[in-house]
Amino acid sequence: MTVTVGQVGPDVVLPLRSVVLRDGGPAGLPGDDDPATVHLAARTADGRVAGVVRLSPAPCPWRPDARAPWQLRAMATDPAVRGTGAGRALVAAGLALVGDRGGDLVWCNARDRRGRLLRAAGVHRGHRGVRRAADRAARRHAHRGTGCDPLELMPGIRPARNASTNSRWSSCVCRA
Repeated sequence: MTVTVGQVGPDVVLPLRSVVLRDGGPAGLPGDDDPATVHLAARTADGRVAGVVRLSPAPCPWRPDARAPWQLRAMATDPAVRGTGAGRALVAAGLALVGDRGGDLVWCNARDRRGRLLRAAGVHRGHRGVRRAADRAARRHAHRGTGCDPLELMPGIRPARNASTNSRWSSCVCRA
């Protein structure tokens, strides 16, 4: 399936977000209308919205030294098109957009299936050995009590075994 990814307003992303992420409930998030926030939609050839994602400048809780971090949030794909490349296209377009805007880091808290999507999109987990102890402590503190196991993702690095396969959430960092 061929999809086209483009920037859209919040009104375009909310219906799919509501169905996929909120079981039909309200899907608006604080900051959706902020001028710095970017909403992307992947559309099929007939114009149907197949997937959506939101990107916005936001400090990374475990990387306070990042110069220009962005958060990837509220990513949803229509269940009917999963596995067809819509999610990968959204991630690629989002990383390109952040890079074009001077971002140096993209981070998110993702459910495990979305973490798998990010890895499938060519963004891979970094090696645990290169992390400083202070970084590990900061990430653990930032996620204490949330059920998150921080997962650093960087393009082109083969993933280490994910110790959090039983966890519902993973935290992801991508270098833009």
